[in-house]
Amino acid sequence: MNNDTPTALDIARIYGTAHLRPADFIDLKYATTITDVRKEAVWKKGRQKLRFVMSLEGPELPMVVKAEHVRTLVAALGPEPASWVGAAVFLYATKSDLGDKSRSGLRLGLHVVSSAEPGPSFMDEPGHNDTDDSSPD
Repeated sequence: MNNDTPTALDIARIYGTAHLRPADFIDLKYATTITDVRKEAVWKKGRQKLRFVMSLEGPELPMVVKAEHVRTLVAALGPEPASWVGAAVFLYATKSDLGDKSRSGLRLGLHVVSSAEPGPSFMDEPGHNDTDDSSPD
């Protein structure tokens, strides 16, 4: 492929969106890792607004971070966006019916990994015997 061959990102930027959309994840839960978080001016309804944008491992398009995503990330990873980089996340789409309109939303979840070592099972306790000697033969 030469440098003039358009990519999916080029098509999205020229003819559509420059960011991930719910339609990209219909009937799919996509596991990925956050690789970058930055501020970017995003156009919506003819106006530019400053938003956080995340790059993810895998998809070529970045994701606009909505307020709901920020709440999820801050609750799990802290308020510093730099600490979100490297976090394992998953993306999925949801649909909501609001009156006579149907809206789609891109949701973000975190793969929570417990740092606690699993404790011993009750089967490992001293004196535990899995045969019941109290029953009459």
